[in-house]
Amino acid sequence: MGGKLTVHQDDGPRRHREVKLPKSSAYWFEVIAWPGALAISWHSSTHVFRHTDDLFATRTT
Repeated sequence: MGGKLTVHQDDGPRRHREVKLPKSSAYWFEVIAWPGALAISWHSSTHVFRHTDDLFATRTT
């Protein structure tokens, strides 16, 4: 069973994605990015990573 991806915001370096299992309030996670930081949150915890670049951007090198 796969989760449903919802895009709440996709505005340059400001992004908010949420994944939830259908018909369940217990299993979900979010990835939220804004200039200088990236947060990963789920039903029991949250972690925030700080950086100077857009951490959610696709890199081409």
